[in-house]
Parts: sequence; structure tokens; C-alpha cells
Amino acid sequence: MCFCCHASRKREPRPRASGFWYEVLNCRYDIASLEDIQGGEDASGLRESQRYVEELIRKEIAAGVPATKIVVGGFSQGGAVALMMLRSDIQLGAIVALSGYIPLHKEQPIFSEANAKTPILMCHGDADQTVAFEFGHQSFQLLSSLGANVEFQRYLGMGHSACQREFNDVLNFITPVLS
Repeated sequence: MCFCCHASRKREPRPRASGFWYEVLNCRYDIASLEDIQGGEDASGLRESQRYVEELIRKEIAAGVPATKIVVGGFSQGGAVALMMLRSDIQLGAIVALSGYIPLHKEQPIFSEANAKTPILMCHGDADQTVAFEFGHQSFQLLSSLGANVEFQRYLGMGHSACQREFNDVLNFITPVLS
């Protein structure tokens, strides 16, 4: 699952979470193996997901939403797609990746000049048996080594799911961006 949120504007009614507009997107690509999630990646599927999210973002920008007030985030594959958005030429307000990882991590650059300083929140349970904690943490380390503005939250005993503390961390992270 991938989601996109921004500060609300007076427009047609939309679902709301904590006063912010959000849209749930179905961004999927093939994963050849859960043991080596970054081996044999579906590069074309990932790029198509990125193009799709960029198209939605451009529509929001055309409707008057500043790009720097747009947060793209996701869970699992959606988290990977959210991190793909670091490669976009559209400067975003922030990226949130829950139980995600950097796809196509061997393809440089990992982030565009426009998103070199975009705030990134990565959250991962250390008992995740679907997207191994190591994949998420290694992605965080890679971003850190490249000078990205990234923080990482570890949730003890959490599997491939979410918890209230994680939701609170996300809300605390995105609120200043969307204010």
C-alpha cells in the first residue's frame, strides 16, 4: 500500500486522517524472492509505479498544492515505491517508508538533486519475516552514508505490521511538513 498526503485545502470532500488529506494507491511490482528482496527486482514495474505516483502528484500541484507540502509514504511494497520517489525531479515535502527498503539500490543516484534534503522517515519492526529488518536498516544506512536527511525507527518484536507507536511517530514526523 502506498499513500500520498498533503495539507487539506477547500476542495471536494476527501477521506481525512488527522486533518490531512490522503489517498491510498495500489502500487505493486513483482518480487522474485523474499529472501533476497533486492535480487531480480522488477525494475520496469518499479519505474511504472514511480511514474504513476508522479502523475498523481502533478495533478495535485496543478490544483494548487505546493509540492513541498506533499508527503509520499507506504507500507511494504508501498514503502519501497515511496523511497523510489526520492529519484523524482519533483521536490517533495517528505517520504515515509514503513517496513520498506530502497529498491534498485545499485542504480545511482538514489535521490535526485530536488530531493537530496527531503526528510525521510523509515520505520521497521525487528521481527518482520516478510521484508526482513536488515533490508530496511541497510537501506537507512545507505541513505545516511549518502548524506540523506533520514531517520530510522525500530519497533521491538513487531512483525510485518504496524502499531500505535509507529502511527504516532508518522504523525509527529509529517505534521510539521504539512503545517
